[in-house]
Amino acid sequence: MSQEPEVVNEENEDLTIPWVFTAGGQIRRAYGVMNRPYSRRKEAPWRHQHTSLYVAIAAILLTGMAFSFWWYPLTSPSHSWYTPTDLWRTYRDAQYVSWSGEGVIYNSGTFFESFPGIAVALAPIAWISGVLHLSESFPLAILRPSAWFLLGPANLLLGSFILFPLDALARRLKVNQSRRVVLTWLSAVLLWPVLVVWGHPEDLLAIAFTLYSLLAVEDGKWLRVGFFVGIAIAFQPLALIVLPISMSLIPARKWPPVLFEAALPSGILLVAPLVQQWGPTTTYLLKQPSFLGLDHATPWVSLAPVISPAKTVLSKVAESVRHANGTLTLREVTVRVHEIETIAAGPERLIVVALSCAAGVWVGYRRPALNQILWLAAVVLCLRCLFECVVDSYYLVPGLLLAIVVASTLTRWRFASTVTAAAITTWASYWFASPWHYYLAISTGLIAVLLLSSPFGNIAVPASPRAHEIRPSSDVARKRELASDPLSLVSEGPNAHESS
Repeated sequence: MSQEPEVVNEENEDLTIPWVFTAGGQIRRAYGVMNRPYSRRKEAPWRHQHTSLYVAIAAILLTGMAFSFWWYPLTSPSHSWYTPTDLWRTYRDAQYVSWSGEGVIYNSGTFFESFPGIAVALAPIAWISGVLHLSESFPLAILRPSAWFLLGPANLLLGSFILFPLDALARRLKVNQSRRVVLTWLSAVLLWPVLVVWGHPEDLLAIAFTLYSLLAVEDGKWLRVGFFVGIAIAFQPLALIVLPISMSLIPARKWPPVLFEAALPSGILLVAPLVQQWGPTTTYLLKQPSFLGLDHATPWVSLAPVISPAKTVLSKVAESVRHANGTLTLREVTVRVHEIETIAAGPERLIVVALSCAAGVWVGYRRPALNQILWLAAVVLCLRCLFECVVDSYYLVPGLLLAIVVASTLTRWRFASTVTAAAITTWASYWFASPWHYYLAISTGLIAVLLLSSPFGNIAVPASPRAHEIRPSSDVARKRELASDPLSLVSEGPNAHESS
């Protein structure tokens, strides 16, 4: 007769060990059924477990700043710094927030299409830059803006935060230490161009908090789910396409408080823009203007509504004038400017939302394991690229990151194949071609990545009941359980035989 197992702390329990119910209705872990002893090994301190993350973040910071300082001087006669234009536009919105002008960020000429979370996050940097009288490269481009010493590191550090939830998911999926280190560096390589070349940390921050919300769903922490989803949406509405998958795993009676908590941050941040600038705010948030010629067009362009056609207009610009004494001044001149066609990307994105809701219904019905849930989240994030009328290369990164995390739980061959397909797809996304050629290239690559990383049909991560799904069984159900699985008595202590 086996000894009654030790009841472990809920925070340190191993979710791969199945639950059993004692005759008295108590819930315990069936360690004996697994035919292996349970030992409490002292874990390494948190800072030691995440050493590879710190090194990867430091590498992103150093290489990113080095690239911005030395790329142009080494590859061209210019001595300017490489600084992402989109990031300076976001920085301008952060300046408006620091000036208490958050109500006009959608009518400031910066083409801001996201929610104001990133502008609020960068507002302290903008305020410090203003106090120190540092120069910025917007609205006029400057060769070496001194504010880049603050904005550049802030951009890289904010975007690198996604490495922490990715590593937390790898730990939850029982990925070994060596493969987690490889996964960290692969993720760092993928997100590097998003930050250094494009300057969009808000997308990575939104995905980071979305991943934390999925972990909170697995733990049954509903208030945490609403908190993390709310922060994610405040940074980028992209998080909304993963929300149906999260909500399908939450009991319906918990939906109102979770949804209220998720909508609260964005609602507060959007009050001022909607009240002061209703027209521009709703135009940018609902229609999502995209510009042909600057981005990669796809065949969906033919179905996208046209906001403004291409035309030539007169515009006043500043011209630099050098005087005889060598001084430089600016004067206003009128020039002809060709405005490219602007289309609305919002309607096609509703298709992705509908498909995401369908995925959420399936998840709520089947209750798959965590690795399968993550794979479905990667699918809906990749579907965003397949239904976009205009694509930027960094759109592919969130889906590829999740696919690689899921592939790390599979065999070595599947993991290597997924990484290779993701690298080829990323390279192809920077290739300028006709809409059909470009669309077929990235679509084929994304589909290959998803198929290679699919966890369905593979026993990679043992399924375990979530905290909110555990319910004590009745006496009748208990007798049926003992009849079908006598081994469950191993973990129930000496009184189990007498009661049953």
